[in-house]
Amino acid sequence: MLSFLALLFSIYLGYLLITSTPFADQKTEPINIFLATGFGLGVSSHLVLYNILLFDQLNPLAIILSHLKILLLFIVLRNRFGHHLPKNPSPIRNNDLPIFFLISTPFLILLIINALSSPYGDWDAWGFWNVRANFIFRAGPFWNDVLPTEINHHPWLLPLTIVWGWSFAGREDNLIPLLIPIIYTVSTVGLLVFGLSDYIEKKFALLAGIFLLSIPFFMYHSTSQYAEIEVCYYLLGACICLFRTLKYESIKYSFFCGAFLGLLSFTKIEGILEMILLTFLIYIYFLINQKKSFLFLILFLGMAIFSLPTIIVKCFVSPNLNHGLGLNWSLIGDFQRTALIITSFLQHVFWVDAWGGLWIIGTIMLFMKRHSLVQKEIIIITIFIFLFMFALFLRFQITPLYLEWHLSTVLYRALFQITPLLIFLIFYSVFEDRNLSTNRKNPQPHETN
Repeated sequence: MLSFLALLFSIYLGYLLITSTPFADQKTEPINIFLATGFGLGVSSHLVLYNILLFDQLNPLAIILSHLKILLLFIVLRNRFGHHLPKNPSPIRNNDLPIFFLISTPFLILLIINALSSPYGDWDAWGFWNVRANFIFRAGPFWNDVLPTEINHHPWLLPLTIVWGWSFAGREDNLIPLLIPIIYTVSTVGLLVFGLSDYIEKKFALLAGIFLLSIPFFMYHSTSQYAEIEVCYYLLGACICLFRTLKYESIKYSFFCGAFLGLLSFTKIEGILEMILLTFLIYIYFLINQKKSFLFLILFLGMAIFSLPTIIVKCFVSPNLNHGLGLNWSLIGDFQRTALIITSFLQHVFWVDAWGGLWIIGTIMLFMKRHSLVQKEIIIITIFIFLFMFALFLRFQITPLYLEWHLSTVLYRALFQITPLLIFLIFYSVFEDRNLSTNRKNPQPHETN
């Protein structure tokens, strides 16, 4: 029970942080719940890291007190300056949320059944992610010394979130690593549905969520207790906040876009790459379109604050750890490797049993609406996906590992990471309703101040 309360505490903290600013109007408020889940859990992982660094060991009481201090601080600020905030109805009263959860219930039941069928996750969960949490929770002042190199090269968001739950509960509880992926999965689907609902009809936005949940591999791998579902969530959340930043020139969304990019970098090595690619493309977009430069500065500020733990871990706590990957640029001309990489990718494209026809259907739909892929804000996501795929190809091409093994263990995870964003791109491009965007083109004063 305490483990569940720890996660609820983080989610409420995230919701308080988001809604204690003039961030939402009545139309977009349901999405705040799904933004709050990952934001709150990400903040908790950061607080755990800062407390460990401060005391040079895990101090559960200090971690709990730091959460309570931030919670009380924002409650006081909300009460003190609450008259400046928008008076919106509770999101629970919004009819969209009950409909979303009603439709999602059968899939949620399947998700829980799948999670319970493998309570310790897949092999990388108990042998990599969860075991790092075990080391940190048990090792006292030797928390970093005992971490093996092979499980120490990725950023730490997932294991530190687990440690937060264990610190709150006072013991190691298998319920925490089992619940975390379920929360992130539901939140990812919620972000997809309510992120799209500003631009396309609600029935199509709900269809996008159903489409994502009907992909067999997504339903299976999302509960494997790997960090991929966290990458999915923060990548999609950053892009959704980016869209609102660019469309409505919202300071608040620009900050949270940067915050989600920073949290994305704390998930996995791939998350760092995705953050760098997106930030570069956003900067180029602002430069070319001469958007308000202060919005990018606010975005960069949010990213700097929330990517600080990544910098600390990669530069000071676990420096010079590359997992033995290395790079061999002489392999760039090895066409046998190139052919094997392309063949493996095509196998995934046509692996309908696993991907539910996503890649085939998506390619056809995007080809039919190809002119939409280079219009306005959507071009950032379009170019990002192409750059990410190219970087992925380059990684396989020049990394001197046994290629078949490398492809079999990495390719499907990388494709999984961009699956929700790809579905967002497909449905936005095909079903965009410009009237919906126009209705919000003149936002409330609190959105532009």
